[in-house]
Amino acid sequence: MRSREGSLVVGVGRALALLAVIVFGVGAASAHQNPPGCSANNLSLDLQVVPSTTVTNGSNATYTVTVSNGTVANGACDITTTAVALCCPGADGQPLASCVTLNGVGGDDFPADGTGDITYPGVVCPINTDPGVTTILAQATASGTLHKNVGDPDIAAITKSISLQVVPPTPTPTPTDTPTVTPTATPTDTPTATPTNTPTATPTNTPTDTPTATPTATPTNTPTATPTNTPTATPTDTPTATPTATATSSATATRTRPPIPVVASPAAPSGMLMIAMLGLAVLWTLRRVAVAKGKDAA
Repeated sequence: MRSREGSLVVGVGRALALLAVIVFGVGAASAHQNPPGCSANNLSLDLQVVPSTTVTNGSNATYTVTVSNGTVANGACDITTTAVALCCPGADGQPLASCVTLNGVGGDDFPADGTGDITYPGVVCPINTDPGVTTILAQATASGTLHKNVGDPDIAAITKSISLQVVPPTPTPTPTDTPTVTPTATPTDTPTATPTNTPTATPTNTPTDTPTATPTATPTNTPTATPTNTPTATPTDTPTATPTATATSSATATRTRPPIPVVASPAAPSGMLMIAMLGLAVLWTLRRVAVAKGKDAA
């Protein structure tokens, strides 16, 4: 029977041997042709840019990289530990020396069956070129180990570039503090119908005392004196006044007043005759009075 110590040593030895087989066996497998019978280096890299034709200086361009391998049907071999990078355009239009790393830690693997193909997130590159530069270039690279022969002497590497035309930015007017003329309510001297109070000859209907009737008094005093024992004086003063009121129509309202009676002037012949007749009447009256008193006294 084996001692317990001997069994423990045997167990440890077997474990170490198994570990060595695993380690060295994997190393040997990774360093030879895989898959068996592969015969092609089919690493592929696609590089796309937006915008597609021109870009304004001072703006951005977005680049997208896709890396793939395959297929087994086409004889592709596995590619491992692949480094993938994108180099943005520089001020001189050429790709920058410092690039953006896209792969993961230790590099990316691309099996021949296409299960490891990757489209990486887009890279935004600022475009700021020097004066006179009208074309810019961006560059993408992929480089890995091709498993074609024992010892893996082959490298799977690819580099691609893509260009854009650069146009200067459109000048934008610089806002200036320009005083703005605010329209104000300016009188426009619009003629209006303003009464000018021009005096006009308006009939005011002012009554005017314009006597238009000229009465003519024609006395026809014809006294007749017949001397008798009893003097009698019979005055026959029959004045006839024939007013001829002639109404005239005028533009103004004319008001006529009643005719004024006309008395003969004492200096006129008719006036003197009237006075004489009045005197005779007075005398006759006095005489009758005296006669009457005489009778009463007797």
